[in-house]
Amino acid sequence: MGLSVKVARSVKVGRVVGLTLVLACCACVAWSQQSTPPTPQERLERAQARVDEGNKRVQDALQMIAEGEAMRKNGQAEVKSYTKQLKQREKEHMQEAKVLLGRTSAEDKEEKANAREELKGMQESFRRDSKEIKGSLKGAMKEKRNGDKLVDRGEKKLKKAKIFLETAKLKLRETEKQNRERDEKLLSIEKR
Repeated sequence: MGLSVKVARSVKVGRVVGLTLVLACCACVAWSQQSTPPTPQERLERAQARVDEGNKRVQDALQMIAEGEAMRKNGQAEVKSYTKQLKQREKEHMQEAKVLLGRTSAEDKEEKANAREELKGMQESFRRDSKEIKGSLKGAMKEKRNGDKLVDRGEKKLKKAKIFLETAKLKLRETEKQNRERDEKLLSIEKR
């Protein structure tokens, strides 16, 4: 009893699959009968459109590379500027700290206490300033890295675009050659 149920189910599934395949084939045949093969002129236009698309892709890749290089250059300049600012601020801090340290060794207790307080405030101010400059420096370094990445992506895109363009040009030449051969063949038939 169990075996006959399995056979019945498999036959039912087989019919469904077979029916689906028949419908799919009918749809393909109907579609193929509706569409006509492209004319030689249409083939030529399609090939030319692909060449134009290839040229556009190359230009887009070159634009991406240019933007990446500009971003990289800008980031490098900012890194240099912020590094210079940070070094200058550190130098100023060290000079001020030397003066205040000299005052902390004074004889007067009140003057020592004031010098220590000033030193503490100056160190806190330096931390804030250096933290701000370091944050800007970090952002500039990130911009430089992003520029590097953009250049790399642009170079990869350019490589692919050049391959696409060469393939499209080859296809265009083949299409033009086929059209010439077809025209020559038609002319030779007409002359007979």
